[in-house]
Amino acid sequence: MSENIDDYPGQNERGIKSSYRGFLDISSDIISTTISSTDTVNNLDAIWFRHFLKEIKSLFNQETYVEIRNKIAMQAS
Repeated sequence: MSENIDDYPGQNERGIKSSYRGFLDISSDIISTTISSTDTVNNLDAIWFRHFLKEIKSLFNQETYVEIRNKIAMQAS
């Protein structure tokens, strides 16, 4: 495996894209008021997990993708 799974492309570059953390900081009030009581942390976590894996799959080769997916799944359990 040639990629380091602790790093990701562009992690040290700010560029014009906003960070997820920045989005949460700006939108935390709206997010907390719009999440219904039927939403659970597990459901939200699963949505972000799938989104993250989709992004990882587009950035890395299949072997690295599987390794990252398995590492995340182990941490989540």
